[in-house]
Amino acid sequence: MSEPTVVAIEHVGIAVRDADVATDRYQAMGFVQVRTEELPGGIRSHLFRSGTAYVEILESTRPGTELDRFLDRRGEGLHHLCLRVDDLGNAMDAAGAAGCALVSRTPLEDERGHRVFIHPATNEGVLTGLVEPHRKVSGEVGTPR
Repeated sequence: MSEPTVVAIEHVGIAVRDADVATDRYQAMGFVQVRTEELPGGIRSHLFRSGTAYVEILESTRPGTELDRFLDRRGEGLHHLCLRVDDLGNAMDAAGAAGCALVSRTPLEDERGHRVFIHPATNEGVLTGLVEPHRKVSGEVGTPR
């Protein structure tokens, strides 16, 4: 058996049509908004934290975005799951060995770390991110993305 490469669930992304309604709901459940940011492709991200749990609410900022198409096809709900890994290269190899196809083998980089996504068609319908943080976090769940 190989060493595990996934060390934690980084965050869960949820696609919504009305971020205000979702914000009120998650705040009522005890989540605190960490930040809001504009992402490429006409998407606004709202990140919430409660303890070590992170939820990312995603909304379209204009009509016709990929997120709008997702919502039209699948409705509101789980958009993606992001997993923290200790070595992105090893995690990519392990995903391939498990029969998963990556959306791209070229990692995206942001202030949080390097990430790739597993195509949902090869992973039980779930878009899954693999992210290796820039710095190792021991015993702490850092702020995703």
